[in-house]
Amino acid sequence: MANFGLFLTLLLAYVQQGWALRCWSCSSDLDSTCMDPFNATKLITQRQYFQQTNYNNQYQRNDMPILRECTNDLGQIYNQKQMCVKRVINVPYGKKIVSRECKAVSTNQAAGTCPDRSNNVEFCEYCEYDGCNGATGMKANVLGALAVPGVLLLFLRR
Repeated sequence: MANFGLFLTLLLAYVQQGWALRCWSCSSDLDSTCMDPFNATKLITQRQYFQQTNYNNQYQRNDMPILRECTNDLGQIYNQKQMCVKRVINVPYGKKIVSRECKAVSTNQAAGTCPDRSNNVEFCEYCEYDGCNGATGMKANVLGALAVPGVLLLFLRR
C-alpha cells in the first residue's frame, strides 16, 4: 500500500496543471530574444517583474516572447492537434530568422523533424509538451522523462 501511495504521489507531481499545450510564440525579426540561445527562465523572470511593477499594463510589450496557450477549437472536426514548432529560416544576406509558435497539424504527425521543410528552412522541429520549442533540441527532455519511470521501478521492486 505504501508503494502505491508513493507511486500516486510521484505521478501527480509529474502531471502539470491544465490540459492545453503551451508553446513559446515569437519571431527573431521582431525581438532578438527569440534567437538561440533561448533563455526561457530569464524571459519568465523578466515578465513576472514587469507585471509586478507595471500595474496598469500601460507599457506592456506585445513583441516579447510569450508562453501562449494553444487552442484546438476546430481540431477534432478537421482531424488535427496542436504542436509547438521551432523554425530557423535563412533569408537573404546571410540573416537567419528564428520563429516559435503553436501549429495545427494532422493527428498522426509525430514529434520530431518537420516533414514540410523547404529550401530556405535550415531547421524545423515539432514537439508536444509545454514550452518545448524554447529548447535547442528534445533529447535532454526525453532523458528526463525516462528518469521518472526508472525511479518508480526502483521503488516498486522493493
